[in-house]
Amino acid sequence: MKKKEGTAAEYGMKLLAISSRTEAQLARKMSEKGFPDDEVSKAVSYFSSRNFINDAEYAAKAVEKYTGTSFFSKEMIREKLAEKGVAPAVIEGALDGISDRATGVAALKAKFGAGENSGNVLKLRQKAAIYLQTKGFDYDIIEEIIESEIKGGNELEQQ
Repeated sequence: MKKKEGTAAEYGMKLLAISSRTEAQLARKMSEKGFPDDEVSKAVSYFSSRNFINDAEYAAKAVEKYTGTSFFSKEMIREKLAEKGVAPAVIEGALDGISDRATGVAALKAKFGAGENSGNVLKLRQKAAIYLQTKGFDYDIIEEIIESEIKGGNELEQQ
């Protein structure tokens, strides 16, 4: 057990001043610091009742970030939010209306540009597929995006 100073609520306020967190993250950090479970529970309830922590809001902001700048698939976002302790129902609510196809197309355009294909199209298609795979997209979505967005390079398919 680590040495603690002050109350769980005071420590929680310090953590929340640094960055927003989920209920589970905040509870875990306070427990790791050595605060008793009942004190941790009271502090988390206090912060939640005053909207200092709000898992739904946290998930919505994370989804916006993950689809807008990081370009992760819905499945990868689900995993990341679950790791942070967000409830599955909250995650699904935040992901409602998100399209893997639209996110994948945006990822492709951000990484490889929106201009005309130049150079080795087959190699570009391979690189794009690998890139989208690292972002968590399913093969079917990757294939659909590449077929619609990268023209040419189907020489092997035509033989």
